[in-house]
Amino acid sequence: MIAQAWQGILVLRFRGVIWDIDELSPEYTDEQIIDLLVISAKLVCGDLGLSSTYEINTQESTIRPDPLEAPEAEAFTNLILLRSQLMIATGEWRKSVKKSVEITFGRAHINTGTNASAYKDLVNELMRQYKDEINKYQLNNLGQVLAVMSGSPVGPDHDARGSSFPVRGELRY
Repeated sequence: MIAQAWQGILVLRFRGVIWDIDELSPEYTDEQIIDLLVISAKLVCGDLGLSSTYEINTQESTIRPDPLEAPEAEAFTNLILLRSQLMIATGEWRKSVKKSVEITFGRAHINTGTNASAYKDLVNELMRQYKDEINKYQLNNLGQVLAVMSGSPVGPDHDARGSSFPVRGELRY
């Protein structure tokens, strides 16, 4: 049920990210992944203030315009994939916490919560990466807005190395 071009490409990329590549018995259906990607896109748009840029319909699982055709396509789709991975890891962490047991009786100690601890570390790392990528995206866009406001030339072919404004894909602190 892949209706939009982005769905096939991002589903494949997401399967690679979470290592769900067994064609005979994948852990998630394409429809589940598409739903997750659409919800993640909605959250990313909210985090970036792009709610007026994209029309995201969670009931129909659509994103318009196609995120692969946007000027910021690579950054935006990477944020969607990272946010989706974070949501999966958070769900796995919650499931493992519910299954974990810790028993202490005298000197004996049994703890089955090591998976929960590993998932917690993964969730924390993914959240750090997500926040870093959000900040990079916002700093790049701020630099471009400032360059336009100052009258400096901006564009993919412009070399701004001598200026104080970042070039797309380059951050200066």
